[in-house]
Amino acid sequence: MLRASGITTVTIDYQIAQIDAMRMKNVRSYFGDVTSPHLLRTAGIEQATALVIAIDDKVSTTQLVSHVKQMYPDIKVITRAFDRSHYYQKAKGADVIVCETFYSALELGSLSLSTLGIKPEAIDALKSAYIDIENDHKDKLYGAWQTASGDKHLSPQYREWLINIEKALTEAATHHRQ
Repeated sequence: MLRASGITTVTIDYQIAQIDAMRMKNVRSYFGDVTSPHLLRTAGIEQATALVIAIDDKVSTTQLVSHVKQMYPDIKVITRAFDRSHYYQKAKGADVIVCETFYSALELGSLSLSTLGIKPEAIDALKSAYIDIENDHKDKLYGAWQTASGDKHLSPQYREWLINIEKALTEAATHHRQ
């Protein structure tokens, strides 16, 4: 999508097959660990306006976000987080964070409803309601997660907000079924 929009892209990957595939499409590509400051400089991080991070290692992703925002504060960092906890760990650094499990769960739920015969209009309305509800509650969930100690998913305040979200979703689903 970026290239189709005229955006120059550079790929860094540690899988040679990915590098070969990108090079076959005339994408400037580098083999290695994207968290290496030397490799980032070699790939041209100083000239970048944005960095898209899509690596599977939570710790490396968080460290890379921190490093890039510290060394190159003007670069927009767009990254993927695996789950809500990983999202919260990176919240202060990245400019945009996409929670991988959120959107895959949303798509899986939509496909399940479709398979069960729910009309596409109702599914689309429910997806929109789900996204709106999640956006309306994300700051409160983050606040509860930040103040919790130990297993942050089991704190009473965090659970309470998750239950509130579930109730709002149930109300939205009931409304869209009628």
